[in-house]
Amino acid sequence: MSLAPIGISTYSRLGHLKQTIESLQKNTLSKQTELYIFSDAPKKGDEEIVAKVRKYIHTVDGFKKVHIIERESNGRVFNNRDGMKRLLDKYDRMIFMEEDNVTAPGFLTFMNNALDFYKDDANVVSIAGYTPPINIPAGYAKDYISLQRFNGWGFGTWKDRYDKIEMTMEKKAYLKNIKDNIFFKKLIVNGEDIPHMIEQDIDGKINALDVKIMYQQIINDWYIICPRSSLVQNIGHDESGLHSGNSTKFEHSFLWDKKEDFRFSTDLTVDINIRKENYKIFSGRQRNQYVNILRNLGMHQYLKKIKETFFLK
Repeated sequence: MSLAPIGISTYSRLGHLKQTIESLQKNTLSKQTELYIFSDAPKKGDEEIVAKVRKYIHTVDGFKKVHIIERESNGRVFNNRDGMKRLLDKYDRMIFMEEDNVTAPGFLTFMNNALDFYKDDANVVSIAGYTPPINIPAGYAKDYISLQRFNGWGFGTWKDRYDKIEMTMEKKAYLKNIKDNIFFKKLIVNGEDIPHMIEQDIDGKINALDVKIMYQQIINDWYIICPRSSLVQNIGHDESGLHSGNSTKFEHSFLWDKKEDFRFSTDLTVDINIRKENYKIFSGRQRNQYVNILRNLGMHQYLKKIKETFFLK
């Protein structure tokens, strides 16, 4: 097994970054893994805290090798995507996270095992270390679950999969797809918030890799592989992140303590009960948003049918 490098993008949250690094140092494969830290340059007024972050990252050890990339100009999206591209061009696979992802000791083992197992399966677009706090059905025996909703809180992928992601979504094509009843149902069943986020991305209000992948997962029938119980805790929902408020909705009371012998199979079927549980996590507040989208598109006739078919009551 060829171990994937880890990339961490960081800006100014020193306390979050320390927790992220310290948890990775406790991973069973940390000493065999190369770590890349991509430090974004400060905006005006943030020079002092970014300087503290950069002083800290030069003290980080506990990995096979630590590489530090200090940007000269500020750009969150560039810092992330250039970091991903750099790792994929050199290693052909990667694990990437931001500075607010605390991991369990088995995280790197799960990620590398899965990256190796699914490396030739073009239907798997990524491996996720985070799993939403959902109830796994009694009797479900697999170490993993498959979903069609991307999550980037500690994710892994391969160069050939990443290169297929279209970074610009065409509005004309989207409007054609969204008016297709079958396509819309496949999209909405993964979360009521998705159509609204796609429209925001297309209109230039956001530039979100996860939203682009969610959309293309439905178009291309791509899947992500997650651990049955989360190996990542996102600690950024404390109003410190750019797109996160103050919420405990995505928190776990504990992370999975399994460290080895993760087992996978080629079966990518999404368990209907797991899909329902995942849907509940990402739906509710966005109900009015997608209803308005349907109305604006003249799709009133689909509302009742969609609700009845996809548990949107």
